[in-house]
Amino acid sequence: MKIRMNEASIRLRLRRSEVEQFRSVGEVAASIPLPERSLQYRLRRGEVSQPVASFCNDTLEVVVPAVESDDWATGPQVGIYGKSGGLDIL
Repeated sequence: MKIRMNEASIRLRLRRSEVEQFRSVGEVAASIPLPERSLQYRLRRGEVSQPVASFCNDTLEVVVPAVESDDWATGPQVGIYGKSGGLDIL
């Protein structure tokens, strides 16, 4: 999974195998090793009405609506888009 960030947006790009893992398990995670600790990031399915981003315990987590994520993981939909506060989530 790739992560791309700037001051206004977070974008997660998944490989087909990661989409399949997300479809079956409900989440996919990765990490970037840094000298003293790792930055972890995770995409998770949840009971939310729109995508939500949070950062806690060195983990950036993006939670997407369960219904929309099921449609995305199994159909022709290319992505899930939303806003969390002033942050665009792609």
